[in-house]
Amino acid sequence: MMADYLLALWFFIIGIHLTLFYLNFSENNITTPYLLGLEIPLPLIHGPMLYVYVLTLTQQNNRRYLRILHFIPPLVVYLILWDFYLLSTKDKILIYHNGGMRYQNIRENINILIYISGITYIILSIRSLKKYKNSIAKQYSNIERINLNWVYYLIFGIAVIWILVILKDDRITFTSVVIFILLAAYFGITKAGILNLAEPKIKDTEKDKITSPIDNQKLNTRNRF
Repeated sequence: MMADYLLALWFFIIGIHLTLFYLNFSENNITTPYLLGLEIPLPLIHGPMLYVYVLTLTQQNNRRYLRILHFIPPLVVYLILWDFYLLSTKDKILIYHNGGMRYQNIRENINILIYISGITYIILSIRSLKKYKNSIAKQYSNIERINLNWVYYLIFGIAVIWILVILKDDRITFTSVVIFILLAAYFGITKAGILNLAEPKIKDTEKDKITSPIDNQKLNTRNRF
């Protein structure tokens, strides 16, 4: 299922983000200066990944090329920081140890963009889920088999993490990310069928009302005699 692959890819990106954070937090980034700055645009990827995952899981908006547009902002940020990536190892370390220096204003603007992105994609994801649920409710009278709780928990977890991001407590934020990944991996991957939002089963009384064209033809033939 494509949604499962997207979820695995998203977890992989989060793993990279956590690794880069640990290197910076433990000040081991000096040993890997070529990785400095790569973590800055990564928060802009998580919101779109959540939204695209929800769209794929609920089979909404199948025009995949449009989904790529959601990942333009992190790409633009990487291009803006390109001159930083080209700096020497010594200059990169100096900039990091001095609070960003001439990149400080750019970093503040990126943080604002990150906050907007997180809030926007959480709202979009919730709206997509509600739209899907309403659509299913109109088509089928029996929707208890449709398990949307998993996706709601996923969105709620991301919302909590984004609140912590806004509060700017890195240690608590990334600790919550680790807990989120463990819980999401357990409930979203190891539990069979929890990611399957397949078409709900129709009640037997509803099945009796549905006949194929061939069955209708046979019924009409019998009625003639």
